[in-house]
Amino acid sequence: MYFHVHQVFPRRAGTARALAERVDARLKERNFDLALELVDDALRDAPGDTELIYLRGRVFQSQGEWQRARDCYAEVTRFAPAKAEAWNNLGCMLQALGVFEEAHQAFLRAVVLRPDLAQAHNNLGVLEAGAGRLDEACDYFRRAIGADADFAEAQFNLGRAPTELGRAKEAAPMLQRASELEPRGRLDVFLALSVPEILDSAGQAHDIRAAMRQRLDKLGGIRLEDPPGSVELSWFYLAYHGIDDTQLNRRITDFFSASCPDLAFEAPHCRRSRRPRERLRIGFISRHLYDHSIGRTTRGVVPRLSRKDFEVHAIFVAPVTDDAVHREIKAGADGSIVVPDSLPAARRAIAALELDILFYQDLGMDAFTYFLAFSRLAPTQCVGWGHPVSPGLETIDAFLSTEDFEPPSAESHYNERLLKMSGIATPSYYFRPDSARATLTRQQSGFEDSATAYFCPQTLFKLHPDFDAALAEILFADRDAVLYLLEDRRSVWTERVRERLERRFGRASGRFRFLPRHPGVEHYFSRLKHADVILDTFHFGGGNTSLEAFAFGAPVVTWPGEFMRGRHTLGMYRRMGIGDAIASSPSEYARIAVDLGTDRARREALRGRIMERSAVLYEDDNVVRELERVLKQAALRA
Repeated sequence: MYFHVHQVFPRRAGTARALAERVDARLKERNFDLALELVDDALRDAPGDTELIYLRGRVFQSQGEWQRARDCYAEVTRFAPAKAEAWNNLGCMLQALGVFEEAHQAFLRAVVLRPDLAQAHNNLGVLEAGAGRLDEACDYFRRAIGADADFAEAQFNLGRAPTELGRAKEAAPMLQRASELEPRGRLDVFLALSVPEILDSAGQAHDIRAAMRQRLDKLGGIRLEDPPGSVELSWFYLAYHGIDDTQLNRRITDFFSASCPDLAFEAPHCRRSRRPRERLRIGFISRHLYDHSIGRTTRGVVPRLSRKDFEVHAIFVAPVTDDAVHREIKAGADGSIVVPDSLPAARRAIAALELDILFYQDLGMDAFTYFLAFSRLAPTQCVGWGHPVSPGLETIDAFLSTEDFEPPSAESHYNERLLKMSGIATPSYYFRPDSARATLTRQQSGFEDSATAYFCPQTLFKLHPDFDAALAEILFADRDAVLYLLEDRRSVWTERVRERLERRFGRASGRFRFLPRHPGVEHYFSRLKHADVILDTFHFGGGNTSLEAFAFGAPVVTWPGEFMRGRHTLGMYRRMGIGDAIASSPSEYARIAVDLGTDRARREALRGRIMERSAVLYEDDNVVRELERVLKQAALRA
C-alpha cells in the first residue's frame, strides 16, 4: 500500500479561516456532530457558499462518510470548476469508493489547474502503483517532490517503488528522508514491520524475524493516531515462511495496542449484562465478500445457517465489488450493511447491530478489518481459516478450524481458543466448480503436448525456497518434465522467482514456464483439467486451489506442513480416504510426483478414485451443522 494524501487544506482569510480552525479543532477531538453543526449553521446564513460546502465535505471525509464527502466535493467542482483542491479531494473519495478511472480523471484535472499541487501528483502515482505501473508511478512521485521537496508521503512512495523492484539500496535514502520529514512514526512502523514478498533463501526468514523483534523494541513509546490510514499489513508474508508466528503476531498486536490506545473501542451493548437471545445474532465481515476465495467459502454458509438458532448479517467493507457472489451473500443474509473504510464510522454501524457473534472471515489479509478487530464489537468474536494464522488479538475469543486440518498439539499454535469441527472435509460449504467451463485443449491451456506437465497454480509468494529442492528432484528424475507456474500481476515477483530458480537450477531452469493469467476461469480450469500432476506448495498449501483441482480429478501431491495452513490438502484427502499422493518428506514428495507424471496408468487410476470420492468435499450440509455447533459453543463461553 502506498500512502495516499486524502485532503488538501486551502488557505482562507478572515471569518472563513476562523471557522475552518474551529472545525479542525472539533475534528481533532473526533466530535464530528459538533463540527458538522458549525458548518451547517454557517451554510444557513450563506447557502451555496462553495468554501463552506468544501468544509462540509472535509467533515464527512473525516468521519469516513465517503459518499457524502464525494457529493460535497462534486458540488464544489460544479460551481467552482477552477478549484484544484476540490478536484483532488473528489478524486480521493472516488478512489475510496473504488471508482478508479473517475478518480484518475479528477486528479488529472487538479494538476492541470495547479501544476504545483503536490498531493494530486502523489495521488496519481498511488493509482499507477496500484495498477502495477511502477515506472509511471515514480514519475508522478518525483513531480510531487519537485512541487514540495518536504513532502514525506511522496518521498516514502518514491522509496517504496524500488523496494518492490528488489532495489533496496536505491530505496534506502528516500525512505530515510521520508522518516526524517514525518516524525509521527508511521514510516518507522512500516520499516520495522516490512517483510519481502519473495524470499531469496530459507535462512532469510529467520533473519527477518530477528530484525523485526529488534526494531519493535526500538519503537517503544511511539504514538499513532490512525493506524489503518498509515500502516499496511507489511508483515502479512510472515505466514508463508513455515515458522510458528504465534508469539510474534502477539508481539505485534501488543505494540499497536500500546501505540494507539484509541483502538480499544467497546460497543455499548457489550458492557451490558443480559440474557442470551433465542436466536444468536451473527455478523460475517470481510472486505472480500465477492468472487474471491473468501467470498466463495462464505457464500454457501450464510443462507444455510439455521434461522431457528441464528439471525445472520453480512457486513461488507467499502468499496463493494458488486458481482454475483456478493449479491448471493447479500440475498442469503437476514440483513446486510456496507461499512465505510473508516474505523469510527464502521464501529458505529456494527455496534448498532448489537451482535452476539462477530465472525471475521479473513483476519490478517486486510489492514482495515485487522485494526477494526482491536475493538470489542460483539461479546463473542472469532476468526476462521480464511487467513489461517492466529492474529494474536486479545479481543478475538476463538479460532474455528477442523480436526482433519490440525496437527497434534495444535492448540499451541493459537493465541485464541481453538474450536475444531469434526467429520467434515473443509470448514466451508463449497460449491463444486463447473467442469464444463474447462473448454480449452491442452495446448490452448499453455501446456506442451510432448512434455509431462507439472503445474503449481499457487500465487508466487507461496513458493518457499524449501520447495525449490523438490522441484529440482522432479526435473532431474523426469527428463520430459516441464514445471508450470503462474505469472503474477506484479511482474517484479515473477522476475524474482525466475532469478531464484535460475540461480538454483542453471540450465535446468529452462524447463520452467511462467503461464500468463487470464480473466475468468476458462484458462485456469482447463489447466487444472489437463495438468498431469498438480503440485501443492510448502509450507502454506492450497485451500480453494485444491478444492478446484479435485473437481477435475486432478492428482495433487502434498507434503503436509507443521501448521494448519500447510495441511488443507491432507484434510481433503483424508475425507476421500485417499493416501497415495501424501508425502512424508520433500524427497518422497518428488518421488510421488514423478511416479504419477511418468506412469499414465497409475495417474489415471488415481484420477478415477478422486472423481468417485470427491463429492464429500462439496455442498456438505454437515459443514453448516458443525459450524453452528462451534459457534454456539463459543457464544456460551462468552
